[in-house]
Amino acid sequence: MPVDICSPKIGPYGGVVLDKQRMVGGRTYRLLLYRSYDAGGLIGSEFNGIAVLDDDAKQIVTDNIEKIESGYSVPTRGQIAMLEHMLRCTPEQFKEICNNSSRSRGEI
Repeated sequence: MPVDICSPKIGPYGGVVLDKQRMVGGRTYRLLLYRSYDAGGLIGSEFNGIAVLDDDAKQIVTDNIEKIESGYSVPTRGQIAMLEHMLRCTPEQFKEICNNSSRSRGEI
């Protein structure tokens, strides 16, 4: 999958290398592959992976999907494969991934 040219920081997510949208159940979700998290100026590369944002409600659904030890490196094949899967899977599978994430903010 080619890397999109996009903002290096979206909200608290830094080092954004992929930024894609997906419709599920009439809602627009934004999937970010990011390398770090900005917690009020404290940048943590240990928080990285895929974040799912609800564009309609303007809220975070979940993050840290396919997290690796440090996000300073380039995205792994596993992270890219998971993002691709989340873009193509059924709506039910997408919801299951988001809802079962350890950092889920609530069911979708």
